[in-house]
Parts: sequence; structure tokens; C-alpha cells
Amino acid sequence: MEQFALQEIYPEIRQIGAQLAAITPAKQPLSAEHPLAQVAAQMGVGPVGEGRTFPILWDEGNRIADAFGLTHDFSDATRGLYMAAELDIEAINGAEAVWTLPLASTYIIDKAGMIRHVVVTADWRVRPDPHDTLERLKQAVAD
Repeated sequence: MEQFALQEIYPEIRQIGAQLAAITPAKQPLSAEHPLAQVAAQMGVGPVGEGRTFPILWDEGNRIADAFGLTHDFSDATRGLYMAAELDIEAINGAEAVWTLPLASTYIIDKAGMIRHVVVTADWRVRPDPHDTLERLKQAVAD
């Protein structure tokens, strides 16, 4: 969802000389028949990678997210609910991810590798407004 909004501002991001990349533990796009893909479609979101021109990188086993302290584990109860609904996170993200998911996060990192702005949330539905992110990026480039 956020990726589609970011795609809209991606030309401006490139115009100011910056780059955008998404990182996901998903090994491959979900089939249209997959329950998560159906939920995404109901929310007006297409399959992973569809319609995006910026890179989408695979975080095998959530290693990058874990290095940044951005993973959370499923409780046994939540894992049972997912399995009952045939939503096998190990099948989607690989057994290496061990029933963890990354927290939703947005980083602006300058050319020197300094983190200039970060938003991290445990609620995957709460994301920064892409236009606010663009304004913060412009500030970082101007500094």
C-alpha cells in the first residue's frame, strides 16, 4: 500500500538525486489466489512488484530487519490463527525467517550513511505520509 504511494513520488525522489528501495522478507510475489493477496486486492493493492519502478530487495530470513532490531515474533496463538487460515509465514518468507515479521519502517539515509530520519511502527497499517517523507528527504538533501 505504502509502496504504491511512494511510486507516485518516485520521479521526484530521483529528480533530487536520491534513491528509494523497499525491503521485504517475502521470497516471491504471492499468487492472486493466496488469501493475503486477496486481502491486498480488497484494499486496492496489487501483487508485490506490480507497477513499481524502484528496487524491491529480498531480506532473506529477516536478517536486515533483525540487525536493525526491527523484527517481532508471532505468539503461539497468532501463529495458530495464521496456520488455521492457511497463511504459512515460513512458506511465504522462508523457514529462515522463523515466524518473524519486520516492523513497518521508513529511513532516510544520507550519502555518508547517516540516518537523517526514521519512522518505525508496530502497527503495519500506520505509515508516514509519502509527501511528508519527500519533504524530509528534500531537507536532508539541502543540508
